[in-house]
Amino acid sequence: YYTSVLLAECYRNGDPVNGKRNYTYMEVVHSNLGGLQVQFCGFIQYLNLIGVAIGYTVASAISMMAIERSNCYHRSGGKDPCHMNSNAYMIAFGAVQIIVSQIPDFDQLWWLSIVAAVMSFTYSTIGLGLGIGKVMG
Repeated sequence: YYTSVLLAECYRNGDPVNGKRNYTYMEVVHSNLGGLQVQFCGFIQYLNLIGVAIGYTVASAISMMAIERSNCYHRSGGKDPCHMNSNAYMIAFGAVQIIVSQIPDFDQLWWLSIVAAVMSFTYSTIGLGLGIGKVMG
């Protein structure tokens, strides 16, 4: 919340109505601090991006393995321990990231926001339903 409010306050530099627009965090830092601070903030921002990317890759591999393990369990009737390796899932997720990152102006696709909103609503509804089911059980 704090960073969102900070970025909203720094969206325009100088005049809040007609000032220069800052579209990225780095533009805000450059407009307000400049110099060496931009390089330092950029370095920290890339470190954060690398950490988040690794976290999402590991989390997605664990989720895909859980689905596969559940399918294996149901196929074998609970007799197979279903041991598996997460490397293939991490590589697959990384390959999809590389392919999708090559789409020009991916962040400008109008339908992408709609898909993201529908997916978020669906996940929330599934989570709510599972939570209600657990409480009722």
